[in-house]
Amino acid sequence: MRFSIILLFFLILSSFSVYAEECDFGIEIIPNKYVFEYNENANFTINVFKNNGPTSDIILEGKITDLFGNVIENYRISLNGVANERNPKREPRVPAGSPYIIYFNLSEINCNDTNSINNFNEKLIFVLPEPLGQDYTTLEITEFFPHPTKHDAPMPEGEWIELYNSGDEYLDIEKLIINDDYGNGINISDVNILQNTTIIEPHDYLVIYRNQDGRLELNNEGFDKVRLFYKNILLDEISYSHTKEGLSWSKVNDYWIQTIPTPNENLQGRYREI
Repeated sequence: MRFSIILLFFLILSSFSVYAEECDFGIEIIPNKYVFEYNENANFTINVFKNNGPTSDIILEGKITDLFGNVIENYRISLNGVANERNPKREPRVPAGSPYIIYFNLSEINCNDTNSINNFNEKLIFVLPEPLGQDYTTLEITEFFPHPTKHDAPMPEGEWIELYNSGDEYLDIEKLIINDDYGNGINISDVNILQNTTIIEPHDYLVIYRNQDGRLELNNEGFDKVRLFYKNILLDEISYSHTKEGLSWSKVNDYWIQTIPTPNENLQGRYREI
């Protein structure tokens, strides 16, 4: 009797192995790119696909490691009734300054996967370190033009702010922010600069134009400020309570006066006060 039960059990198991429907599932890791900057999510998509066979419930397992095998993040994702391509997306925060390996594999497939070689995939990605810091403390606001005759004109007309680099190093001011007193502001880029470069040479000036950007509007009447930020760090700030049309505010011998506008020029010792 015992022998009959055991034989029946093996026959049932054999029937499952013989009659289990065959299938072929595969996996592919698709980064949008292979190199990411330090402040980006290293996002990627796991493409789970079926070459043939019935639908299946699948477990998707994965991890991100550094080159020494240290695990940065683990994944275990359940996919139910996979019939066509399924593309779960992940956006991990991985430390900058190192290459990483993304591993993923398929497991617990309900059908008989006859081609397991495509059930595993890995990709190498690089996360670039943050650029070396620049000494923005050498930047200062030296002149600004809040009340031009043509207020909303494109550059070189319209409002502008002049910056001066008093240091001995070249500075890239791209993405620094010029704000007024109301929280409005523009991110500095080459579209606001006549020279088409955001680099200020040592001991030189560079004018940032509003260039019809409505996010920055300096007051013609009443109190306002011109403020220069790196991220949330205030680098320089100037306050004023009035202005005259066609004149700029200029810093001369550490005093602020209204003068004929002189963008990108040194007024020190040769200004014409109005």
